[in-house]
Amino acid sequence: MRGQQGTAQTTLQVDPLFVPAGSAPLLDGSCEDGSYAGGKLLFLAPYSDGAQASVVLLRQGDALWLCFSGLARGSDEQIGQVVLYADGDRSGGNVVQANDLAFIVGEDGGVMTLAGDGSGGFGGPGPGGLAARVSATADLWQAEMQIALNSPAGVGPTLGLALTHARVTSADDRYAWPYAAQSSQPATWAHTLLGEWPYLTALTPLTTTVGTPTTLTLSGERFGPTATVRINGVVVPTTVVSPTQLTANLTGAAVASAGMAEVTVVNPGLTAPSNALRLAIQNHTPTITAITPQSAAEEGASFTLTVQGSNFAPGAIIRWDGGALVTTPGSAGQLTALVPREELTIGRTVLVQVENPGPGGGLSNGAAFTIAPAYRLLLPAIKR
Repeated sequence: MRGQQGTAQTTLQVDPLFVPAGSAPLLDGSCEDGSYAGGKLLFLAPYSDGAQASVVLLRQGDALWLCFSGLARGSDEQIGQVVLYADGDRSGGNVVQANDLAFIVGEDGGVMTLAGDGSGGFGGPGPGGLAARVSATADLWQAEMQIALNSPAGVGPTLGLALTHARVTSADDRYAWPYAAQSSQPATWAHTLLGEWPYLTALTPLTTTVGTPTTLTLSGERFGPTATVRINGVVVPTTVVSPTQLTANLTGAAVASAGMAEVTVVNPGLTAPSNALRLAIQNHTPTITAITPQSAAEEGASFTLTVQGSNFAPGAIIRWDGGALVTTPGSAGQLTALVPREELTIGRTVLVQVENPGPGGGLSNGAAFTIAPAYRLLLPAIKR
């Protein structure tokens, strides 16, 4: 209807940047090499005229390859640079640390590597391990970088990463990816995976019941030889069937509470989990075996009804001819509720049930409770 407003909430999962593996390009300063076709394409923040430089990343063996293209030429007074910033241990933070690295290639072909100086900037000697070539036209230039992942600083397999075209027309120019990345703040750099990041496509079964041991079968891609399955972040016993299939054995304790559980996979050497699939953990349908008492007198006093059975879930309620009684939590096998005298005004048979909340749950079988009618002696009126 017009004039009405509402709000909605959703959960957004932001996956890490995954750098795919491929064959080694020819290090010649050109991004036209066919090896880059399978790489990860990213765009730097736009220049003032709306144009954007791009960079392609791929892995090959122990090397990370990058090729920047569409880079605007600098001025005669300013030599442009492309920079890869790496937070090798993903410590993050708002200040550059001594183990943060910068791999730099200049428009003139010069290369250098720097390490954080421990005071928020880059000034210390870097680890080396950088090879590069550049090429240029009158208006644009390209830069190709090969970085050894087994350099002394140990980059990868998971790191924070930022890419920048700097010093285009002035020393303060910065065109970065991610757009909001700051060279001095590793917390703004992108979580990046250089290892084999697993990806889930299917989960069987999609539902289980509370406390029931369950075997899950997971299908997907890039499962490592010692990959582990996690339920809400907790590792569970895992069998690697193949790079595309896993099985996981869940104990009853692993599915002890009803709700939606996130199922993920983590590969060896990585901390970032795969995308998540959801497992619905449902409550059982409750069962009544006995009620105490089983009867009361019409117009009698209030009393406490005790219901015994099995699979009573947290939040279960006792229903009295369909109406909810104020229920006192007990155990999976017993609940109690106060039956007020207002419910005893008419002699009849009452249906007593227990209802478990969702997901799953539902109504139990019924137990009969008798309200015994009060018999009254009616005498005829006599006129005198």
